[in-house]
Amino acid sequence: MFRAAHYHKVTLSLPMPWIRRRSLPSEDRHAARLREVYHAMRSSTRYGQSLDLGESAKWADVPSIDLLEFLCHTDRYTDASAGSANREELVYPVGRAPRTAVVGRDVKQTWRVRTFESLLDEKLWRFKPHAIAAPADSLRCYAQDSGAAPLRNAVIAFSDILQGPLSFEDSDRLWAAYQVPVFEQFLGLDGELLAWECEIHHGLHVREDAALFETLVDERLMISFLANPRLPLLRVETGLAGRIVKEPCPCGVNSPRIVDLHRRPIKRRIAAHEFAVAAVG
Repeated sequence: MFRAAHYHKVTLSLPMPWIRRRSLPSEDRHAARLREVYHAMRSSTRYGQSLDLGESAKWADVPSIDLLEFLCHTDRYTDASAGSANREELVYPVGRAPRTAVVGRDVKQTWRVRTFESLLDEKLWRFKPHAIAAPADSLRCYAQDSGAAPLRNAVIAFSDILQGPLSFEDSDRLWAAYQVPVFEQFLGLDGELLAWECEIHHGLHVREDAALFETLVDERLMISFLANPRLPLLRVETGLAGRIVKEPCPCGVNSPRIVDLHRRPIKRRIAAHEFAVAAVG
């Protein structure tokens, strides 16, 4: 099975007269959304107000945000006046969602898609799901401790920056435990969907209205979050690495994909040690 993972580089001039985004081509809508987040960051967060950027600043002038710095000082990067994002629909990787139980993420519920607090919730199993969508850690623990019952359609495993992406070993274990195809979905800091895996299993399709992924030296990944009004974050260093490919996917979706997404173990070990020191201090 092709297991890979997950994206795009832009050069923008940030100031631009306001225009209605719906009348723009998709690339221009994306650029307009980046400008909106940039201005929200500059006007609504202490971090943005501290930046020394002129009106003629280019995209390359926007500094990156260290993930450890953000985790230690989240309040500096938060827009306290912003409302929460709208509840999203679950993106099902192949066709229409069957009877699906969702754990650990607040999505729109329908008669086919229901949310539950835990995989141990008796109501979940009385729902008799054909597919389960849950954090990868929860799926692993439940399969190990409870002996997961086989499903009919799919397992959707949620990953994120802090938890890290699925490994080949993770996919194999979940396949063996649940006996259905495994699909990864990469979430943002408040659970918003940033990228998702299709039936081809060759990378994660970027949700371009929610995220911009950039690659740096050594395939290091930075993320700008475009669908989280509470955290207007641009160019966050993730501690992950991967490649961005723009070739059309055989599934028919043309968005950029992140492939070979993986942790950067040496850097993450250093960051973990620094985080522990900062927490104690």
